[in-house]
Order: sequence, then C-alpha cells, then structure tokens
Amino acid sequence: MNKQELKNLPRLHGQINTCIDDNLEMICVGLNRLYSLSFYDLWDFKYNKREDKISQRIYLFDEVNKKNIKKYNGIVLEDKQFQKWEDTLKEIVKNLDLDNPVMIHMYRRLFPWDMYYNMSNVPDFFTHKAMAIDIDSKTILVTDGYCNKFNEYIEIEKCKQMANNKLTIMKIIDIKDIDLKQYFKEFKKNQINKKDIFKNIEKFAKDVTEENFIKELEEAQGSLYKYSHMYNSITKIIRSRKKIKRLLKEIGIKLNNEKIVNLSNDFDQTIMNWEYVNSLFVKYTLTFRIEDLQKSEKYLLKIKQIEEELLNKLERIEV
Repeated sequence: MNKQELKNLPRLHGQINTCIDDNLEMICVGLNRLYSLSFYDLWDFKYNKREDKISQRIYLFDEVNKKNIKKYNGIVLEDKQFQKWEDTLKEIVKNLDLDNPVMIHMYRRLFPWDMYYNMSNVPDFFTHKAMAIDIDSKTILVTDGYCNKFNEYIEIEKCKQMANNKLTIMKIIDIKDIDLKQYFKEFKKNQINKKDIFKNIEKFAKDVTEENFIKELEEAQGSLYKYSHMYNSITKIIRSRKKIKRLLKEIGIKLNNEKIVNLSNDFDQTIMNWEYVNSLFVKYTLTFRIEDLQKSEKYLLKIKQIEEELLNKLERIEV
C-alpha cells in the first residue's frame, strides 16, 4: 500500500479491538479482506501450574497470531527491536519507502492521545502501537484507530521520547480467496481438539481461593488492579470470547447459516460470566471479603459448563 492509499484507509475503532487489531483491520477493510478470520485459535484457555503467580499461569494461544494473519489476511508481521532511536528511525523511513506500513511501539503513559497519558503508575508492559504512514524531516504522520486519531502529526523528537525502539513491519502479500465453508470445518475440527480448555478453567477455579492468589490480589489493591497482570490476563480471555463471537457471526451471515449466527449469540453467556468473575476480583481488592473469591470459583465452574455446551453445539453444526 502506498502512502496515499494508507492516508485514505477507512477510519475505524472496533469495540473489542486492541491498538494492533485496529491497525490491521484498517488495512484488511481497505483490501476487502475479513480480519476476523485471524481469530481462528482464540477460543482457548491455557493454564501453566509451574508459574508461581496465578496471573502468569493464564495465557492464550496468541492474541495476535502472526501465522493466521499471514494465512487468512495476507499481512506478514515482522517485529524489530533496536537499541538506538537513530536505527529505529532509519527502519521507519526504509519501510515507508517500500510501501510497508509500520507500527511504532510507544509507552502508553507517554503517548499523547492514550487514556493513560502522564499516569505515573502505568507499568511499561502497557504499550501503544500507532501506525506510521508517512514521514518527513521533522514529523511522522500516524493514524491511530484505538484513540480515534487519524492522520495526525507527531514531531520526530517527541516520538523519540515516547518510543521503546520496537517496530512491527507490515508487509502485504497476495492471497487466494478463503473458502468459508472449508474454513468453518477446519475451525470446528481445531476446536474439538482443544478440550483441555475446560480442565484448565477448572484448575484455575480451584486456585482462586488459595493463599498465593489472595496475596497476589491484595498486592494489586484498589485502583492498582487494572494495571495488574491478572486484570490483563482476564481481559484477554474476555476479549478472546468476544472475538470468537464476532468471527462466528460474520461467517454465519456470509454463509447464510442461522445455526452459526445463533451459536455466536450464545457466546454472550460466557462473556457475561467472565466479566462478572473479573468484577469479583476487583471487588475483593477493595473489600478483602473471601466470599467474593468463593463466589468467583463457583462462576468459573459455571463458565466451564457453558463453554462445554457451546462446543457441543459447534460440533453439531454442518455446512
């Protein structure tokens, strides 16, 4: 995509999107490619008991899966980390000259349009990715769907202060049209092979009243919780369910398959319960009432049952 095409990309921020999602989806919409197909592996819940902290035991397959984005969206993502800003800047210039969009990684607490701007207690694992689309001797032209800022100039010297010298290069390649019926069959088969999700949710449920989890939550007392690894982990799980809901809805509509659309709607049950569990964790950091963690254990076991039934419904759908 040349610089003019990048400037004319459709402007959007998806409600469930991260800043990376927004950058990628703008390109996909411009290319008439269905971004949600890259959510292929997101219905997952892995739990590594070897980690000491409960929050670090939870992880997804990959929230932004480079393999799937290449296969289904025709965008190759390449991360590059530099030591010096001068090298970072050279890489930005080189790729924009090659018509490759570039995501610049910046600390959220230093990014001028982000909701966390100038908040001293925001940890550095919270980064923001704005898409560079043009550059001159003094400024970088960026677009940022996440903050609803499009074609905005940032002074290069200011960008130097905000950036952590990491870039994600986006190279656009040609792909064949995706056969959605075959895609759905493969998605279903892949999901049937991931039944360890339910065992892992049950393991997590049993750990939420353990002493080390209580200690972890108490360290994130009150307003600090939203900056914690636990909040970040559960937020990713909630977002993954919302993305699977969206994926199924878009496939169902395109295939004119009511059963797939209905399954998409059924995901509201698990999304609502995951959100409630997270709210119980928030509540505990404010009140330290063990009853809230006991209640969260019950709701996690309820989620396990709901998601097992969702998988059973998926298995019964034919296209």
